Amino acid sequence: MFTPEFYLLAQECDLAKASLLGALTAFSYMDVGQTGTMYSAFFQAAIGLERLMKLVVIVDHNVKHDLSNPTDKQLRKAGHDLVGLYETCSTLAVDNSLDTSEWFSGDVLERRMLDFLSKFAMASRYYNLDTISGSSKAADPIAVWAQLHQLIGEAYISFKSREKLNEKAIQHADALGAYGFRRWIDGQYITFVDATYMHAFLTKANPYCVWTLLRILKPFYSLLDALCSQAHAIEIGKGIDYPIIPYATEFFPFFLATLDSVKKRKDWTKIFLR
Repeated sequence: MFTPEFYLLAQECDLAKASLLGALTAFSYMDVGQTGTMYSAFFQAAIGLERLMKLVVIVDHNVKHDLSNPTDKQLRKAGHDLVGLYETCSTLAVDNSLDTSEWFSGDVLERRMLDFLSKFAMASRYYNLDTISGSSKAADPIAVWAQLHQLIGEAYISFKSREKLNEKAIQHADALGAYGFRRWIDGQYITFVDATYMHAFLTKANPYCVWTLLRILKPFYSLLDALCSQAHAIEIGKGIDYPIIPYATEFFPFFLATLDSVKKRKDWTKIFLR
């Protein structure tokens, strides 16, 4: 019979899995004209990443302390700082002689997304209410994301494809006789043509937002595999018949998805939550 601890850790893996799959699906269907779809992606990605990385911290503690668990104080110390947790996990990858080329640092899109989600988790998730109450010190996450979303799109979508989208936007405006201005999601007013183009462009960039998140997640598969294998070796050495630590990688096969599969899939929950 499995221990209560095994079931609790398995449930935590399932929570992280469901949150991250929800985030991938939300990024796939993100509509900048409906900001609720954006918040859904941010919340689920931030929660999923935090739970995933705290699982790594727990299993690493188990390995280093004869299967004992970290205290509540130790777990709470990291808070919602995703960047700090990521740095801890990347250090563990080095300690376990894993490929460090898949861990990101510096001014790259993956690190920018991680930084954005970390700030969202720690502060800007309450931006709307805090701004209403006059207590907001964070930047508007929608405006910040709009800039990052655009950078991701420009990194993957060719200039020729973007030109075609712009031509269609001009044709659409001409057909409607719409030559005025409208408020964009960053609060600035832009022409109807530009708004039409940006909406189409960012929608086309959605799969690459999914891919950017998956590139952040991918190295966690090998890290969890290494740590869980070490924990299971300790369990065997102690004569424990039933594992205390679940095979965490079984919950996260989608971490290994390819860019081609990302382009073909929008709803990640249908295949991985059934």
